[in-house]
Amino acid sequence: VAFCHHHGRWPDHNIDHDNGIRADNRIDNLFDRTALQNSRNQKRNRQNTSGITGVSWDTENERWRATIGVGHKNKCLGRYRNKTNAAIMRKLAERLLGFNPNHGRAG
Repeated sequence: VAFCHHHGRWPDHNIDHDNGIRADNRIDNLFDRTALQNSRNQKRNRQNTSGITGVSWDTENERWRATIGVGHKNKCLGRYRNKTNAAIMRKLAERLLGFNPNHGRAG
């Protein structure tokens, strides 16, 4: 309702709270986004054990693996000796693919 009142129209897609706080209905935090755009602004999954979205330990290769979802498929961005390099590659891919800078924030 806040979005409609401010913009004079109902949203075309989904209302996304940019900072991820659903109770924060300030107009500068509400965006009309497609499901794809909304999914690129998710908090870090509860089951994540590395602390970084898209980075996990590959026990078979004994390396940190960076992955990202593209077109309903998980794409491997490489395997790295240290977690920092895997995280850097993941963040770079997020930027190139238009993910929200808040994506992967702690929940």
